[in-house]
Amino acid sequence: MMKALENKKELEEGHVILAVNGEPTDGAQDARRALRNAFDDKRDEVKLTVWKAPDDFVFPDTAGEGTAAVGENGGQFDVVVQEAMLMTESERANVKRIVCRLEGGAKADMKAENLKHICRALEITPKTKKWNLAAIEVVLKQKRFRQYDTFRPTSQNMTLSYDRFYESIRLRELPQFPGEYEYVSYSIRQLVAELIKFTHDPAH
Repeated sequence: MMKALENKKELEEGHVILAVNGEPTDGAQDARRALRNAFDDKRDEVKLTVWKAPDDFVFPDTAGEGTAAVGENGGQFDVVVQEAMLMTESERANVKRIVCRLEGGAKADMKAENLKHICRALEITPKTKKWNLAAIEVVLKQKRFRQYDTFRPTSQNMTLSYDRFYESIRLRELPQFPGEYEYVSYSIRQLVAELIKFTHDPAH
């Protein structure tokens, strides 16, 4: 529980679940799913991050749909990001998906400047590198990036074995090199353009 809520052991009326065991939640249905999974895992402890609106608080129409809404509502976005900072690299599934084909190899996503560009594309104000990684994961989850199959690799592609994954992201066979292929690959500029397109997709 948040310290601001005095580490209470029980949920009270009006509490909003922001994260379950460090995993950001996207609305009541997603929170129920995360709680169900946590209890199914039979963990000794289930840690909730919750927030309770002040009595005079008025929810805007866009609450919970992006960083602007949650960031302005008493700072709960920062709370969720702080929880997401505890996630391991493998747990940041959305971040992994957008950077796995980024030009520059495995360390391209760790370049502070690249993260700042990605943050701005998602309308996040960049901070520290660790915070940026967590914020990117939170926003992509809030915007249901997992369901956005226009971007390659898709979420389904990410679950494939090594060989099947590379088969799924082939673009074309290189005519001058039979048996060699061109694969999906993004420069940071191309990735930013794709994320801006996603951010402004009415469905997300």
